[in-house]
Amino acid sequence: FLGTVGLIRKGIDDVLTQRNGLTTTLREHIVNHDVVKDRELERLLREINKELAVWMETAGPRSTVTAELMPGVLDVEHLRERFYDPLNHRPPPDLEDVSEYAPEPPSLDEMRRQGGPMLERMRDALVMFRGTGDTVSVGAAFNDLEPALRRPVEILGMLQIATQVDALSRAHQLESFETVRPDGSRRTFSVPRIILNDDETAALAALNYGTDHD
Repeated sequence: FLGTVGLIRKGIDDVLTQRNGLTTTLREHIVNHDVVKDRELERLLREINKELAVWMETAGPRSTVTAELMPGVLDVEHLRERFYDPLNHRPPPDLEDVSEYAPEPPSLDEMRRQGGPMLERMRDALVMFRGTGDTVSVGAAFNDLEPALRRPVEILGMLQIATQVDALSRAHQLESFETVRPDGSRRTFSVPRIILNDDETAALAALNYGTDHD
């Protein structure tokens, strides 16, 4: 009678332990349960039962079948993992014809205005200004040109020309170049002040840029 309480407590502990173990097993089964694998296993067992029924028609009472626990390795050099899918090689849909919405193409004159510096015309302008006899800077000559020849890119052309006759090495001050963009807007750039002498002007006049730079 004195050991009754301890016996009841031990029984309760055993029940709780078994319940916890069952709960853990059920939780792992629910979490890791894969319906697809279960269906595959069920289908495989059915096929085994069919083959067993056929085998029992001719097998004796002591017949045995040797079954490997793991299947053997197949002698295959390469096993394809992806197969041909015709959907991957369908041509893309036809492009919609939007030619009627295309803007008008730019004219040759508009493309030239957006192009690089016109070296030959800039060279001729510098030689002409030097030929007037007045000592003027390249910037002053540039600012006196017509707006079509005063694009910002023409500054790069003038600096290139001055570099070819070695006139840029004497430039230590800055002067303003008043440029006119193709859209009519204006902007001022500070550029080294270059004054050509007679030798540099003669060398400039001898430069040959051809007709492909305009």
